[in-house]
Amino acid sequence: MHKYETVIRLHHTDAAGIVYFANLFVLAHECYETFLEKWTPIGQMIEQGQLVIPIAHAEADYFEPLRLSENIRIDMALTSIGKSSFELQHLFYNTSSKLSATVKMIHVIRDRSTGKPIDVPEDLAAMLKELQDDDNL
Repeated sequence: MHKYETVIRLHHTDAAGIVYFANLFVLAHECYETFLEKWTPIGQMIEQGQLVIPIAHAEADYFEPLRLSENIRIDMALTSIGKSSFELQHLFYNTSSKLSATVKMIHVIRDRSTGKPIDVPEDLAAMLKELQDDDNL
C-alpha cells in the first residue's frame, strides 16, 4: 500500500469549504503521481517515454465531507492487474481517521506512437504488485 498525506486547500473546495466532488479525483491522482515518481520521473516519462498511462475508467464514493484545512491520508492499493492495465483503489481518511471517500481508477498502458495497448512493463508491474499486500481493500 502507498500512503499519501496532504492538506485540503482552498482550491480543492466549493463555497461551503468542502472538497468539490471532481477534486477528489485530483487528490487521488496526486497520490498516484507520488507513487509513480518512485518508478520514473514523470516529466521524463512524458517527454521521452515510449508509453503513456491514461485513465480508462474512474469512479468515486463519498461518505464524509473533507473540509478546508483538514489533514487527510490517502491509502492507495492495487486491486487488479492485467496484461495492459491495472486498477488502483484510493481510500481517503479524514483527520479523525474515518473513511471519508473511495476512488477507483483503471489505467491502461499504451504505446505513445500508435496509441495501442501494450504490456505493463515488468518493473512497473513488480512495483504495482507490492501494493497488493494489504488485506484492508
